[in-house]
Amino acid sequence: MRTRRWAGVGGTLLLLASSPVVVRGQCAPPPADSAGSYLPGAGFVPDSITAIRIAEAVMAPIYAASVLDAQRPFQAKLSGEVWTVSGTLPQAVQPGHETVGGVAVIRICRRDGRILFLIHGK
Repeated sequence: MRTRRWAGVGGTLLLLASSPVVVRGQCAPPPADSAGSYLPGAGFVPDSITAIRIAEAVMAPIYAASVLDAQRPFQAKLSGEVWTVSGTLPQAVQPGHETVGGVAVIRICRRDGRILFLIHGK
């Protein structure tokens, strides 16, 4: 029985090693079947405007429009090959009071537009 268990683990490790994976929010190398595909020099997500548009398109079916509207304007920052797009916390209703809640955060690969990470803080 121990042999079967290790064989299963080995098969899983082989599957993971042969699949393109995202490591720590970084873009993985392009898949082998993409050879010959067009790739713009600056990638498919060349600027912050494009990153924000992609983020909004991905989040629209997940979060209510009112949730996303309350977080505008969205901000995008490029770090290496990854765009991080995040919402803006609304201002406190009364001066001197803290705003509670969180914002959506999404990470997008600059090269190919893959979604690497998505969360909404609390």
